[in-house]
Amino acid sequence: PAIHTVVLAGHWPAYFDRQEGGVTATAAEFERAFHATVEHYQGLHKRVVVLLAPPTGSKPRSCLARPITMTKKRLCDLPQPLATENDGAYRASMLPYLAARQVPVFDPFRALCDGAICKTIDGDQILYVDINHLSPFGGAYLARHQVAALRELLRQP
Repeated sequence: PAIHTVVLAGHWPAYFDRQEGGVTATAAEFERAFHATVEHYQGLHKRVVVLLAPPTGSKPRSCLARPITMTKKRLCDLPQPLATENDGAYRASMLPYLAARQVPVFDPFRALCDGAICKTIDGDQILYVDINHLSPFGGAYLARHQVAALRELLRQP
C-alpha cells in the first residue's frame, strides 16, 4: 500500500526487436507481457511511469585521450540517425499504447541528442560505461538536464 508509483525501465530495443542474445520472446509476446504488466499495476491503482532507453551505440572507449591519433575526426560522437536506428521499432508500438493508458514517459533522447549528435562525453567526462549503459556521471548528467521532467514523472499522487 505504501507504493504509489511503479517505474518500468529497460533496454526496450533488446526485448522488442530481439537485438541481443538470450531474448527468445517475439515482439508480439513481449508486447502482450508489457501490456499485462502495465494493466496489472494500474489495476492495483498504482501510477505507472516508463523510462525509455537512452541512445545506444556509443563507443566510450573511443573518447579516451590517446597520445597518438591518426585522425582529427571525433570518434566518440554518436550520430543521432544511428542512435535512432539502434533504438529499433519499439517506440512506434509502445508510445501510442502508453498514451492511451495515460502512462507518463521519460525520454533520455531529449537531454542527450540535439538532432545531429547524441552526447557520449561532456567535457572530459564520459556519459556511458558501454554501448548501452550510462555511467554514474551520465545518469547524473541526464538528471540535471531533465530535472523538471523527472520531478513531474515521479511526483507523488
